[in-house]
Amino acid sequence: MKRFVLLLLFVLSLSFSLKAQNVIDTLAMQDFEPVPATPVWNYSDTLADTLSGYASATSCIPGTPLGINGSTAWHVAAVGGGNAITFDTIVIPSGYDSLYVSFHLAALNLLSSTGGPDNLDYVLVQYSVDSAAYVSRVRIRGAINNNCFWPYDAAGQAVVSYLPATESVFQPTNSGLQMTEGISYVQISFPGNISSLSIIITPRSSTSSDSWLIDDLVLTGAIWCSNTTDSIAPVACESYTAPSGTVFTMSGLYYDTIPNAAGCDSIIAINLTVNPMPDTSVVQAGAMLTASQTGASYQWLDCDNSFAQITGETGQSFTPASMTGSYAVEIDLSGCVDTSACYYLDQTGIDEWINSEKQVVKILDITGRETHFRPNIPLIFIYEDGTRECKIVFDER
Repeated sequence: MKRFVLLLLFVLSLSFSLKAQNVIDTLAMQDFEPVPATPVWNYSDTLADTLSGYASATSCIPGTPLGINGSTAWHVAAVGGGNAITFDTIVIPSGYDSLYVSFHLAALNLLSSTGGPDNLDYVLVQYSVDSAAYVSRVRIRGAINNNCFWPYDAAGQAVVSYLPATESVFQPTNSGLQMTEGISYVQISFPGNISSLSIIITPRSSTSSDSWLIDDLVLTGAIWCSNTTDSIAPVACESYTAPSGTVFTMSGLYYDTIPNAAGCDSIIAINLTVNPMPDTSVVQAGAMLTASQTGASYQWLDCDNSFAQITGETGQSFTPASMTGSYAVEIDLSGCVDTSACYYLDQTGIDEWINSEKQVVKILDITGRETHFRPNIPLIFIYEDGTRECKIVFDER
């Protein structure tokens, strides 16, 4: 199946580019392939001929495609009465702002290096809206001055509105190869509020040296809608997932795009603040636990009691009231909350040797390394007033 190239030439495309966009639906198409692409725009009457592949070395443009990219195209040559083909009436769904009928056109002499359609040869396009009489709207002719030819990529275009209901003629002036004036694209636009549309295309050729090739007839519906804008200022912890799913890990101004309710773009300015997660490491000094994170809010927790909050313990440091157990701290840093691991304090027997007038802040072994309280070995106890004491606490249990 061939690949369609929809070249809808919207007159307002530049002025709408920043403010609006269009949603394009293909309502019907005819690519003249043996198995046509869908949705098929069926036709009555019989095509004079179809061709595919590329022009021979003896033609006016050797190697040029006979259909788009070498696909199958409708071919008319030496049909003096014209090969009128009526394409079926298409019922138009409601909701479109504009409709477009378009096709691609080449004019060639497939038999020799000169020639091609002249002023007597033409392609006539007629339309019928809402079952009214057919209107002749576009006629493409060969050159005013004798024969001419052009491929599918010639620059000329016949682009008109369905009104006025009069015929517009397009044709090159001079003979020979016409890359600038050759009409390779035809389009008629209609309002979106019509209920049905049919067209007749009639290529007419005087002789076998005057070939018309037509490919990729398409009926499309366009919905114009406006882009919308918005702005948000989220504060996130470590990373932020934008509405489109994009993940940001640094603070900054970003733009995200998602579809709005009308199907156009909603452009969101994101003034993002990403805060780091708090450091949840804890330093244990004797019977005192200290959170490494500074400048945060703290709540110490009892791990042995389903992480219940310990009333009044909201400082950076925490010393349990002579309780052996596991403790953790919940840290809130600019709204980013995390909880440390549980730290086990074994204070069994401490009441036997701690001077109630002093608070132990650190315990060292005899090598000077910080350790936990252990009975039956010499330990150095450092108190909050700076004094030190070396003791062995015997546990005779």
